[in-house]
Amino acid sequence: MLLNSVERLGEMMKVLVSDTDRARTLLSTENSPYARRNYIRTFFAMIEGLTFQMKQVALERGNQGFVTFSPSEHDQLLEDSGFVRPLDNIRLSFESFARAHGSSFRPNYGDHRWDRLGKGIRIRNGVTHPKRLSDLDITDIDVQTLREAISWYRDTLMELLRHCTLSILGNRGKDPQNSTQS
Repeated sequence: MLLNSVERLGEMMKVLVSDTDRARTLLSTENSPYARRNYIRTFFAMIEGLTFQMKQVALERGNQGFVTFSPSEHDQLLEDSGFVRPLDNIRLSFESFARAHGSSFRPNYGDHRWDRLGKGIRIRNGVTHPKRLSDLDITDIDVQTLREAISWYRDTLMELLRHCTLSILGNRGKDPQNSTQS
């Protein structure tokens, strides 16, 4: 059975959120260097997977006539434009997903936890591309940074999904060609 992009997002979300929850449980019971590194790797695997899937949903909705993306935006969503910095990619996925559902939702990038996400990416880069032994040493402050980053991501994702659901329900029965945003 072929899944559409929304179904793939849902299935991916189930697996990746479960993995992140299990990594957090391991960290709370074991709190070893391994558990700390695993927590970081698992959380960012979730972000990367969901970021990609949200962009696929946006593209599919564009192909169905619900939204129009500029050629540049389309290339970025396809990941044809080369490397995109992780924070920019997260922004793109949230904002294009919202637009694709007719929602004006905008994440709160002024929240201090958004800043923690940027710091978390730097911690993750050390863990996934270690150059020094110290890159693998995750401190209590690093773990707290990650917890705040996860909090921002999950809260924002849930709020995005809520807004998109409300937008879809409010636009039920309308012709996609008449609800296209540019």
